[in-house]
Amino acid sequence: MGNRVGSPGSSSIEVFVPPLTTERASLISHLKDFYGVSVKSLTDGVRISGSDNMVSEAKNYIQRFLEYDHKILVSVSASCLSIFTFSDLVRHFEQRFGVFISPNPPLKLVVKGEPSKVDQFCTALSKLDSDCQQSSLTLKSVNYDCLHQFCRKFSINFYRLPSSPSVHMALLRYYSQLSPSVPKPSQPLSQPLLANAVSRRRPPTMMESRAQKAKSVVSEKTELAKTDPKKLRLVVIDGSNVAYEYGNKQFNPEGIRLAIEFFIQRGHTNVVAVVPRFRQAKGGVLFDKLEREGHLYYSPSRLVNGIQRVSDDDKVILEVAARENGVVVSNDQFRNYLHIDRLRSVIENRFRKGARSI
Repeated sequence: MGNRVGSPGSSSIEVFVPPLTTERASLISHLKDFYGVSVKSLTDGVRISGSDNMVSEAKNYIQRFLEYDHKILVSVSASCLSIFTFSDLVRHFEQRFGVFISPNPPLKLVVKGEPSKVDQFCTALSKLDSDCQQSSLTLKSVNYDCLHQFCRKFSINFYRLPSSPSVHMALLRYYSQLSPSVPKPSQPLSQPLLANAVSRRRPPTMMESRAQKAKSVVSEKTELAKTDPKKLRLVVIDGSNVAYEYGNKQFNPEGIRLAIEFFIQRGHTNVVAVVPRFRQAKGGVLFDKLEREGHLYYSPSRLVNGIQRVSDDDKVILEVAARENGVVVSNDQFRNYLHIDRLRSVIENRFRKGARSI
């Protein structure tokens, strides 16, 4: 497939892609959005550059794409098509159904994959499209709260969803069927239901030694609230910071798990760690589990001109805490944001330090 070059921890590789591949542009876009790699189009392929793990995953994605020999063109409404212009949602549907999806304007989708998987996706797509066309539907605030919880659960950026209320309702119904444990649109968003939205079940009680470690990761002095779960704030964990502190300057995802468990054991039902997407591979199945449970959110990241560029995670963390009236857990000082009033309030009043070592 090509020779690897690059500095330690990063690589660049050429992968063959037939020049006349009709979905080539969508393939390149998916590689950038899903894996945070830079992609250069070549005459008979593409050059992928990025971290070793992400380059490897991007290469595997191309191989799966080339192996798909079954392709259909599906007509959809404009509202439904808007869903598949958003990379987070495309990634979700591709991963769930094992297909490749490419918008084909004005009103069609290209779907590639094994025939049985394509059929399964098309069945779900038909229902989604039908719901999208019920334009008379409007969402109440409780519905938006539910949809927000679903987006957090599946690492979807709620604030970048298509603006149509009918699309919001269609997505809400889709996710309600996908995860019955999350509150239905007609139910009030009470705290017990919100707890189910974040996690299907509470983790088992930690052994004494593990509890002691978790207390070292996050200071015992954390005064987030008293004992009533309904009064506990959302906890936003600086995932990279905690992982590096736990691993003694080496990224160790176990620190994130311990920090999340620590707050859950204290009665918190809303606990989320923010981690750059390019670190997804370092977390392996642990990050997959935390993401499914709604405890992990990936901030977007990508490579530009071979240089790793990530979103400003500090600002993402502070913005989430400010918006949700949450508490931030980090060893970062966040000095660069003291001049922003809404963020300064979080830093000065809703900020808790983690431990320097364990």
